[in-house]
Amino acid sequence: MEKDEILVEVGRRVSSIPCVRTYRYLTEQMRRDIILLEREAELQSVENGIMPFVNRGVWAVFERQFQLVIIMEPACEILSSSKSLVTIVDSEGNIIGEWLSKERREEERKREDVRIIGDDFALYRDVEMNGQPFFVLPEVDFPYLEGLEGVKNVTSGSVSPPADQYVRKVMQLEEPTYATHIAGFDID
Repeated sequence: MEKDEILVEVGRRVSSIPCVRTYRYLTEQMRRDIILLEREAELQSVENGIMPFVNRGVWAVFERQFQLVIIMEPACEILSSSKSLVTIVDSEGNIIGEWLSKERREEERKREDVRIIGDDFALYRDVEMNGQPFFVLPEVDFPYLEGLEGVKNVTSGSVSPPADQYVRKVMQLEEPTYATHIAGFDID
């Protein structure tokens, strides 16, 4: 398959995901704007005295040849199959806390060394913290492109709130209940 055919097929696959409202391949301008917004969000988390964060998922997406943003309805299952969407780690990479998928919630509730906050976030009491903690938005599995001829190194991530707002504005879907997600891949 040629590059253009692969890109069209990726679009078909993404469009066929239930609850996806729309998607768009990033233009160079959108790419620059999102990178700037993500860097600013990371910097502001430090400057404003809140727990710093690193958006590893978005940075991994930008290491790929092609990126696309997806706008989805609020109850979309794209993210629910992911192992983790947010973690709190220390400077040595020890996981202090993390978001729990539906599949892991009941299992983690049974552990005595876990404190559940809200419905879906675990803090691990027995982890000895080294250095300052920070939030990590990790790479997120994106199995929807598996098996697609010519597509490799697929990954995805959750954008920060400023980038989310920017994407919805550019794509003219500013309804705040919609969520955005970003995926990246290489072509063989």
